[in-house]
Amino acid sequence: MALPNDSILVTPGSGATVATHTVSSKEYPTVIVADAEGHLLGSGDVYFASSTVISPSVTAGNTNICLFNPSASGKRLLVLAICMTTQGTVNKTHRVVRTTSGGSGGTAITPFKRDTDSLAPVGTVQVLPTTQPTGKDSTVGLRLEQPIETGGMPAFYDFRSYPIELLQAVGLALDSDDTLVAVTTVLTLIWQEVAV
Repeated sequence: MALPNDSILVTPGSGATVATHTVSSKEYPTVIVADAEGHLLGSGDVYFASSTVISPSVTAGNTNICLFNPSASGKRLLVLAICMTTQGTVNKTHRVVRTTSGGSGGTAITPFKRDTDSLAPVGTVQVLPTTQPTGKDSTVGLRLEQPIETGGMPAFYDFRSYPIELLQAVGLALDSDDTLVAVTTVLTLIWQEVAV
């Protein structure tokens, strides 16, 4: 690939900051691509939380899994994807609703980090909370429906181009849309945490 004919002069600490790359002893300007939050593209911390296998005997409107952004966390949570895998002979349907608490009881899940340099997440995850999250309306929200597949076919809902945003003291609950029968489900949430 041909190189440009000349380079630019950059004096560190004075004037405008210019990103450069040295090629054949010359400095050339470079473009560093950042996402809308100001992170280098693809460099933001990503967290994963996967529920243990759920045998859903819960009643309609009860929460299977909840992701909550605590008050004064200093972060916004951007939900990038939700994955749902079922085994059984009937559809598995969830409704994603906004909450103002994370619920309690059930099982707390420790999120996975994409790499060991990631900060500990502020988001908390509860599976099958016995005390339901508050501030939710189970009649509205985003309906996620798993196709009828007996082999555990995953359904992947990708929100990367327009993430679901959880401000401080706001959560996301995946509620059962109806009373479910013999279906086993695994739910996975993927999110980023960015400054307020």
